[in-house]
Amino acid sequence: QWKTSCAGDDDNGCLVVHTAGPFQGRRDPTLLSSCLDLSIPYVDVCDEWDLAETSKLDLDQKAKDAGIPAIVSCGIWPGV
Repeated sequence: QWKTSCAGDDDNGCLVVHTAGPFQGRRDPTLLSSCLDLSIPYVDVCDEWDLAETSKLDLDQKAKDAGIPAIVSCGIWPGV
């Protein structure tokens, strides 16, 4: 149900804040990618360098082109 209530162009105020982890040892930003596909803004507290780097390299331009806020690594090591 959240997909239908949060996805779309009606600016309904949805935001995914990913704090679930574990982020260590992961390189595939699946949740971020899904949020971008559904036009849902995303924030995470990832402190895993490889995952943060992959997220930025693979999905930064997609988020910018779509005008969707996507912020990674705003947790313990901000700006990784």
